[in-house]
Amino acid sequence: MKAPKIAAYGNYREMLERRDIDAVVISTPDHWHGEVALAAVLAGKDVYLQKPFTMTHAEGVILRDAV
Repeated sequence: MKAPKIAAYGNYREMLERRDIDAVVISTPDHWHGEVALAAVLAGKDVYLQKPFTMTHAEGVILRDAV
């Protein structure tokens, strides 16, 4: 059996541009969660995000409103 081809990205924004990706799992350092999740939501992706969702209340409000 041949291994499937995979793509690796140095910038998550490039991956979010792909139309064939419907959902993302965000597993980054805590301080990146809010920014990456917001970008994914704005790109129309479903998001599975580990806690903490954001580092500040203000970030949480922004992410909540985007969702």
